[in-house]
Amino acid sequence: MRRSSWVALFLVLLLAATIVGVPVWLIRPFVSQTPDALDWSWALRQWAPLISSAGLLVGLMVAVGLWRGARWPGRTSLVLASLLLAAAAWFARQNHFEWMFRPFPDARFTRVAETKDVPDGEPIIGVAHARDALAFPIRRIGYHHLINTEVGRLPIVSTY
Repeated sequence: MRRSSWVALFLVLLLAATIVGVPVWLIRPFVSQTPDALDWSWALRQWAPLISSAGLLVGLMVAVGLWRGARWPGRTSLVLASLLLAAAAWFARQNHFEWMFRPFPDARFTRVAETKDVPDGEPIIGVAHARDALAFPIRRIGYHHLINTEVGRLPIVSTY
């Protein structure tokens, strides 16, 4: 019975780590994402709060049941498992994509003739409206993915 309880605790930990960790792994900065990876990430993110909370509850119940007969190495493992399950339940409710892909807080622009650090031939994203135009070097916005700015007086969000 004790062995199956430890196995159950391990499986709950594995499930919580998987449902929270797979979207983090699939959607990373500077790595291309496929439509299937985005679909999987979205689906897992929808279920992660419920499953991780249930995993925390089950894990705590198993840990309480194992506590009495465990020595200090076992109790240390139970505390660690409980903390990891609590961390997974907390992280499942966070939007880590906002941590990774923060918009530029204050984009500044220069005229093309004055630009010194953008090599010729570097890929850009261009935005034009009326008589105004902006260009965003992809290498600069690849990490942030968003730039909140204006073209002329028109507010825009440029994204990569």
